[in-house]
Amino acid sequence: MAETMEVYIGQQTFRWGVRVEGVDANSMSFSPQISFDISLNPIHIPSGELYFLGVHAKVNVIGNRTSGYAGRAYSDRQFIQIPSTGEVHIQLNLDLNHYELEQIEKLRNGDDVNFQLELQGVVMHKYQDSLSLAGMPPNPKLNCRVPKSDWTERILRELKYKKVWLLEVPELESPEELKDAVSHLNNAWKQFSIGEYKNTLVECRRALEEVKKAIVNKGFEKIEKDEKGNERPVPDWKKFFGDKDIGKHFEKIFKGTWRFIAPGAHTGKSIDRGDANLALMTTHAIVYYAIRRFLENI
Repeated sequence: MAETMEVYIGQQTFRWGVRVEGVDANSMSFSPQISFDISLNPIHIPSGELYFLGVHAKVNVIGNRTSGYAGRAYSDRQFIQIPSTGEVHIQLNLDLNHYELEQIEKLRNGDDVNFQLELQGVVMHKYQDSLSLAGMPPNPKLNCRVPKSDWTERILRELKYKKVWLLEVPELESPEELKDAVSHLNNAWKQFSIGEYKNTLVECRRALEEVKKAIVNKGFEKIEKDEKGNERPVPDWKKFFGDKDIGKHFEKIFKGTWRFIAPGAHTGKSIDRGDANLALMTTHAIVYYAIRRFLENI
């Protein structure tokens, strides 16, 4: 259904019928991207030339119980002339990573997808030697429903969503002593989701540093010598777990991961998604397991 948009510039009123004609996957984009086809039909356009500048849309997904902000959809054309007669179409593109697609899937909850767009930008009117500007009004909001069949069988398939393994990992709740470790781990997930793989390893190392500190401060420590012969306290995993074999194996995993994410471990090689994925999954498992056992020792 078309909505009516009114823009007031000076003493004049500009009025269009505006609607979302369709939603599709943008096959020309390397990253997952969906495109909204916006149509405008002039209802009342005074004399002169009319342009849209920097038009974009704030996009929300409306679920049955809650809503979520999906991002901003932008046009490739920053300067769009709007004719006084005839329909005009504007394509707005919304970039989505696979984490964001997963959130849309959660809001969809097996049903249709309901998008809501709020157009934003500047309207410029040129008449003879006069030039006037006005912002787009916050209303109307444009609602667009994508049927479940179209979304799952066509759009998600073209976005290659099903080719990505989405692993559900437990959300970590920790005692006060390990809250910083969880915070760094959450940051590592965020860095991974936006492709910052080097920073993913940095945050993983910080998370493990906090785990080491918490275990030692709790009294589960032993003394080791570093490469220079200096003594330093380190976690006594055998004592912490109360099991010699588990402590021995866990210590190997911890030290191996620590060496893998050390700053000098990847000299001369760019850190890629595979490196970050291994570091993140292993660090998450270590922190999760340590928290569970830490709570048992309180």
